[in-house]
Amino acid sequence: MPRSPDTPPPPATLTYSIGAPITPQPHTRRTTSLEGVLNFGLSPEATAAEIAEADTILLAILDAYTHRAPVTTRTGSISSGLFRADDLIAHLRLLAPSPAGRANIVRQVLAYLFPSAATSAAEPIPSLSEILPRARIGRVDPSLAFPGIDEFARDMLDCFFVPLMAEGGKTPAPTSRISPSFLTSRSRCDDHAPSPTRIETLRKLALQRDDGRCVITGWLDEGVNRLRRAAGVKSATTAVVEAAHILPHSLNSGHGQLTDEKAFVWRVLDMFDPGVRVMLDGALIDHPRNALLLQSELHVLFGQLQWWLEAVPGEVDTYTPHMSRRFSHHLSSQLAPEKRVVFVARAGVEVPDPRLIKLHAACAKILDLSGAAEYVEGLFWDAKMLEEQCTLDSDGSSNLYALLCMKGLGISVR
Repeated sequence: MPRSPDTPPPPATLTYSIGAPITPQPHTRRTTSLEGVLNFGLSPEATAAEIAEADTILLAILDAYTHRAPVTTRTGSISSGLFRADDLIAHLRLLAPSPAGRANIVRQVLAYLFPSAATSAAEPIPSLSEILPRARIGRVDPSLAFPGIDEFARDMLDCFFVPLMAEGGKTPAPTSRISPSFLTSRSRCDDHAPSPTRIETLRKLALQRDDGRCVITGWLDEGVNRLRRAAGVKSATTAVVEAAHILPHSLNSGHGQLTDEKAFVWRVLDMFDPGVRVMLDGALIDHPRNALLLQSELHVLFGQLQWWLEAVPGEVDTYTPHMSRRFSHHLSSQLAPEKRVVFVARAGVEVPDPRLIKLHAACAKILDLSGAAEYVEGLFWDAKMLEEQCTLDSDGSSNLYALLCMKGLGISVR
């Protein structure tokens, strides 16, 4: 698919004056994963001048990386294809949902590229005032940061995007059937209910709010159609319609404390959009603000970040669907950009939160525009082959670390 005409170009095409010379210092290359190095907390207070300087330094480094001799990062997956590390980082910065999220990303990347000897997983990432003296080296010799760019991109994919896509494949289906009372009864979210009960309640609430229809196709849920036919209402086009989570249900579905892998995904999401973790803490992951009704196949593709919703400027709770360039499906005609999706708070049920829709869209667009989606999907294929063969290929080229991240999340291969 071609890029949308309103998609801004990546910042790698920009150039900046590198300013006065600074004596370069050796760069310490990372040899461990991002998960064990960075603490993705909220960015400490920084002045506008510090944020602007840090942004300029990062863009200058990415610009130099882009214009060096053509080199494409390959992270070891047999079937993944190729992607550019600088594109991934550039789009992380460009598509951050808020200025605070963008400042967090710039700070985290620079802290990774120019670490201090004291930086560890147990300590918070230092402030920009502490990072900038080291980061200014990158304006003199950007090549010092090139190894770190490759590693940061790889770790973001392996420890964040791979688990996010794998977890987002599909919301578990409730076990109970729809009864006639669901059309008139007032369900509510119970924060103390077990997960299957919450999902059943969420489906009922979403059916009430979205009029029992897929918000994209308009097709009526088969169960709702049977009830309406029994009541003498004319039959409509039907489909298997499901409550689809915007951010995956399974990120919070474990009992007790989150695994390290899931906690890391949440830390990155909170870095990208500060405060989002509180919105969906615990049982709140199954709140109607984090769900919409979708036809079954569109549900899976939405969770795999193959399409997303973009807000229509000036129109409340109104969106247009957009497909990734790799989207190839018989339902693609249903995602035409001229289509309007309007959410209405029927039966008093809260509409999907625009902030969550924007965050989902940002993650999908980062993968699509950076070309990294093919790498992630290649990992799923490698994992499937590994489960079938129970052995690594002789060249050891499968990315075992990313596969272990998936296993740590309790992910089954699709």
